[in-house]
Order: sequence, then structure tokens, then C-alpha cells
Amino acid sequence: MEQKWEKRYGLHLKQGDQELYEWLDDIPDFNRSEAIRNLLLFACRAILNKKQQVQSWPN
Repeated sequence: MEQKWEKRYGLHLKQGDQELYEWLDDIPDFNRSEAIRNLLLFACRAILNKKQQVQSWPN
């Protein structure tokens, strides 16, 4: 059985992603996947942290 953390995901840039394209293009191929993974982890943790802060605010 395949482990969940072994799944691979694709990324497709859209119109208007020029800044992201240029930033990713400057990263060597062998580091690009790791850079994207770290960005996603950072974003996920920031979102979860913000969600936790909002939930802890008094009503």
C-alpha cells in the first residue's frame, strides 16, 4: 500500500504568475521541489496559526 507522504503532486502556473515563475526558474532543478514543499509548509503553518488565533479570540 502506498504511503500518503509518498504521493506526488503537480503544479501548474497560471496567467499572472510571472513573479512566481521567475523565482522558481532561478532555483536549480534538483532543489525546486524542495523549495515548493517548504513554501507550502510555511503557508500551511501560517494559515493554521492564524486560524488558531482567530478561534482563541473572545466572542
